[in-house]
Amino acid sequence: MDLLAETESDIRRCLMAGAHCVQIDFTEGRLSLKLDPGGGLLRRFIALNNQVLHGFTPEERSRIGVHSCPGGDRDSTHSASVTCGIVAALFSLAAGVSTSSLASEPDRKYVLG
Repeated sequence: MDLLAETESDIRRCLMAGAHCVQIDFTEGRLSLKLDPGGGLLRRFIALNNQVLHGFTPEERSRIGVHSCPGGDRDSTHSASVTCGIVAALFSLAAGVSTSSLASEPDRKYVLG
């Protein structure tokens, strides 16, 4: 609960400081599908993020985004093998904006499908 409260506080401070949009990195969403293809872990991550997001008004949520990608660290990606399932899940988040990194995807249409 402390982590959720601190996350909400962090986002709120950014919005109050005038940020046009605050983006939450949701790389763990795609990683969760690699670890649990059934989607149970992904649903739990979405529920946790929504607990934070529901602390904001609809107008505030329109300025909060969620970003998903295959995860990158030192020229490698931990979830590049997961190419579908995450985009639809992003729409169940209570954020106003969602983005996905497609530049490094070999089959962009498949990822969006």
